[in-house]
Order: sequence, then structure tokens, then C-alpha cells
Amino acid sequence: METLEKIFGSAEKVKVMRLFIFNKELSFTTKSISERAKISSSQARREVNILEKLGLIRKTRSNKAQSFTLNDKFEHLKSLERLLLEISPIHEVDMVKKISKNCRLKLFILSGVFVGNEESRADMLIVGENIQRKPLENTIKLIESLVGKELRYAALSVGEYKYRQNIGDRLIRDLLDYSHKVVLNRIGEFIK
Repeated sequence: METLEKIFGSAEKVKVMRLFIFNKELSFTTKSISERAKISSSQARREVNILEKLGLIRKTRSNKAQSFTLNDKFEHLKSLERLLLEISPIHEVDMVKKISKNCRLKLFILSGVFVGNEESRADMLIVGENIQRKPLENTIKLIESLVGKELRYAALSVGEYKYRQNIGDRLIRDLLDYSHKVVLNRIGEFIK
């Protein structure tokens, strides 16, 4: 994310921009922005004020709480979206390192938002041994804060993955038949 930080001034601004651009239909309070982007409330307020003045986001009112939503009429929205999609917020190697702290990772596949296929049923397939579910959820939330979007993922044991592939499980079949990127494969023959 260093390139984007240098262009836009801070990692926090990039996180907030990603949050709005990749969740066009949602509105956020400064509290929810702070939680989802994993930044402080004061940073969230500061970035929201800047982005509102630029015209990228606009104020809305819902249930008496002030919230913000993406301004779909912003003149540079498509260009900005393309730039944020092309420059990855987190390197694949870093994702592998973070996820490997929660299991003995055997297979890691990226799809969906990571390969520009919004129609995909999942963004990540994690296959490993001794998966620690709660720490893995926290790691995924951290990655979500960098990506700016809630991620759909499946975390399976090696046995469960092999079983699902052998019976032609739809999730596994869809992931492997459509656009995806194999980041790590220590299973070998069980992947196309």
C-alpha cells in the first residue's frame, strides 16, 4: 500500500476510500468507519471531512445518526476505482504469513475481489491443518480493513477439502473453474 499512501497522503485515507468505493451501496457512521478500517475515531473524522470536501462522499441521515455514503456522481470515481483495484493493498506473501499464524497452511487460493471477479462465491479459500477459527477471523478482519471490503472465505481442513473436491462440491468447483490465483499449494494433485 506504500504507493497509494504516497499518492494520497496516508494509509488511513486509502482505507477509508477503499471502504466507500468497494461498498457503494452502504452508508457508514464515523464509528463504523473507524471499526471497519481499523483506524482511530479522530482519524476517521479527519479523513471523512477531507473526502467530503473533495466530493467523493456525502452526508446522509439515517435513524437520526449522521452517516456518509459514496457520491456516485464524483467525476473521477471510475478512475479512482480502477487505480485502487490495480494496486493491491496487501501483498499475497503477507497474507500467507498472517494466515499461517492461525494454521499449518496447505492451500491458499484467491478469487473474487482479488482477481476482479465480483461474481465469485468466495474471495479466499484457506485449507490447512489445526485451524484456529477465532484468530483466523481476526486475521481476515485485518485483511478486510486493508482491502476495504468484507471478504467471503472458506476455511477447510485438508480432509474436508479433499472430500469436497472428490464429491464435486459446488463451492470448490466454482472456485477452481473460474478466475482464481493459486498463491500456495502444498496439496498438489488435488488442485487444477
